[in-house]
Amino acid sequence: MPSLNKLPTEIVDRILKHLRPLDELPHPSQETENAGAWDIRHSARTLSAVARTCRALHPIAERVLYSRYEIRFRKPLPGFAWKLATDETLQTALRRIDVLHDGINVPSEGNTQDSSYSPSVELRRVVQQAPNLRRFFMDADHKAYVAMNEPSWLRPIITAARMNLEGQNHNDAYSMLHTIDVQLHIKVVPSLLYLFALPKLRKLSLKSAIFGPSIGITWPQVPTTSRVTTLELQGEAKGSVEWILRMIRCCRTLYCFSANTSHEGQPSGSSLQWSTDILAALYRHKDTLTVLALGPCSDDSFDNLDRHYKRLEGFEAFSALKALKVPFPLLMGRPKGRLISDGHFVPDSHRDWTGYPVMRHVLPPKLSTLSLTLGDTFSPGRDYEHILLDLVPEAATDDAGLTLHTLNVAYSWLDDNDIFPLNFWTLEDKLVRRGCSFKYILMFDDDASKTTPISTFLSSILKSLTTRQWA
Repeated sequence: MPSLNKLPTEIVDRILKHLRPLDELPHPSQETENAGAWDIRHSARTLSAVARTCRALHPIAERVLYSRYEIRFRKPLPGFAWKLATDETLQTALRRIDVLHDGINVPSEGNTQDSSYSPSVELRRVVQQAPNLRRFFMDADHKAYVAMNEPSWLRPIITAARMNLEGQNHNDAYSMLHTIDVQLHIKVVPSLLYLFALPKLRKLSLKSAIFGPSIGITWPQVPTTSRVTTLELQGEAKGSVEWILRMIRCCRTLYCFSANTSHEGQPSGSSLQWSTDILAALYRHKDTLTVLALGPCSDDSFDNLDRHYKRLEGFEAFSALKALKVPFPLLMGRPKGRLISDGHFVPDSHRDWTGYPVMRHVLPPKLSTLSLTLGDTFSPGRDYEHILLDLVPEAATDDAGLTLHTLNVAYSWLDDNDIFPLNFWTLEDKLVRRGCSFKYILMFDDDASKTTPISTFLSSILKSLTTRQWA
């Protein structure tokens, strides 16, 4: 019977990549949403043991051992970076970096930038020594040292991308990097646009970003031929939408795009203008875009009851779109109105809704999943189940032929003594009978739940459900 060390190197490499110890311990992110994930630390201990069994297996196991760097941000592995610095063959083996969320804001680099124990400095050292990196995932809270610069751990990749654009990246560093998914916690800076010059980058996700003013910015000359097909942007709108528009223009072909921004403290209507400009920029991708999430993160963008919100036109032109997430007023608009005594919005006159199109007529023909955000101040008012039911007619129609498979509704219910405006259970029953899955999420205001005893709060929820559903 052949022993392990007599098998071809490629086979041994594959076996070791699936190696796990007998006792599987909990993943460090068990406290969050990835409770079932495998903990790389225990796999690393087993690989380390294999590497020490014989000289033949040592180099193979060691390369697998150093192919992935997974840590909590505040608990780096100083020995990892040191080992990479002493062995160039291991530098070429590192393919993946995963920095997990540890739930604690670390000190800023300004306080610890000269310390070898700074989490940001340690992460930068690892990134600098990973020229063959494929995937970079950074989900931890942090504080940048200089607000007008990119995070230090992202700088080696940006520098290599800029050199690649200028034809100076002679060692092809990060030329195989295909996914960057990071938390920024800073203002977006022009140098981030160089990331679009990475030759194999397919997914770019920038979260907790601050989109500031763009006046006086010197923009990098990045061509519009980036291979990024998935672009995800999330953060605070504190200035200009130009940052997002330039990123869209860098992409040759987009398949998935999302932009969720908070416009708190910004002029009324700014979020609608941002969405209008973004949709116009995405028009060049209308034949390829399959997933689109657009709109503000919260409903405070539509709080001005004296304003008529015109619907955002053009969604129906995206012929390849299969999944759309959008606030109701962006898709359908909203007339001027008022809040009645129980806190629900009603239009000034029923005639204000006259002439509004049927919702399925403003949607792309291939759409199969629609996710809507609704709320007290930006929904059509009470008893508007028919607007949603019109998405999936009972009988065949002669129009566009839209076949919706899934409708998701996220409803912001702000008052703990209120009654739901929608009959969610009946709506679900009717849609399911028509072949459409229906899922809804109810979001409660933190302030309301904090000022009301939990027993009273839950009691009011159950009362609202039973009162509305069975009335």
